[in-house]
Amino acid sequence: MKSLLRFLQQYSVLLLFLVLEVVALYLFFSRNRFQQSGFLTTANAVLGKIGKVEAKAEGYLSLRQENKLLLEENARLHELLATHTIADTLLQATGKTEQTRFVAANVVHWFHRSRQAFLTIDKGSADSVAIGMGVVSNMGIVGVTSAVTEHYSLVMPVISEDFKVNALLKKQGYTGLLCWHGPSEHTADLEDVVQHVEVEVGDTVVTSALSALFTEGINIGTIESVEAVPTEAYYNLKVRLTTDYRRLRSVYVIRQANQKEREQLEKK
Repeated sequence: MKSLLRFLQQYSVLLLFLVLEVVALYLFFSRNRFQQSGFLTTANAVLGKIGKVEAKAEGYLSLRQENKLLLEENARLHELLATHTIADTLLQATGKTEQTRFVAANVVHWFHRSRQAFLTIDKGSADSVAIGMGVVSNMGIVGVTSAVTEHYSLVMPVISEDFKVNALLKKQGYTGLLCWHGPSEHTADLEDVVQHVEVEVGDTVVTSALSALFTEGINIGTIESVEAVPTEAYYNLKVRLTTDYRRLRSVYVIRQANQKEREQLEKK
């Protein structure tokens, strides 16, 4: 209490001046319509500018949130589109909807060193994934499952020296064997294509119906270079892969109902 009295006593002159100033301004503007109008106009303009700044700030923060939601929705739509695109391709090739199922998965780890490469995905036996199932993405062929636990699977990609798959030159209708001999992560080799077939740079390469892992028509890549050695019967063909493994985030494991039956028959 003493401190308050001491403060009032010390600043009494200043406080009295401020009180009288407020009273004078009130009387001045309340009794003079012209000054009152000017004061309100100025105050309104100032408040308007402040409100505009606040609105922009709120709009900016709101826009950031809306953009985040749109990006998330976009990702979901792209995933759905990718699923339907792959499904349409495969189902048109088989003509039977019951033969193909898809298990969507996320890539949680990527390993590539020398001639070894593996992807880890977050789906396993609990999601009906088994060893030897083909894996694709919205970019094209990815690889094949090589090891499976309850909740995770290892995928051997195309860019592994142990991976081989039957491939088809889409325009020509001729098949070859797709292999990888390194060192690039972006190219593979198409072998066993005889030189009497007319092959050009840019020709499309897709999966062949000869493969038990994939049905015909899934993108693999395009011919990047054509080398015809006169003393040999087959081309040396380099394929530019459509799948960029460094950007791979989501994949689809293909479950074909009769895959095991076919594989067992072909092993006999």
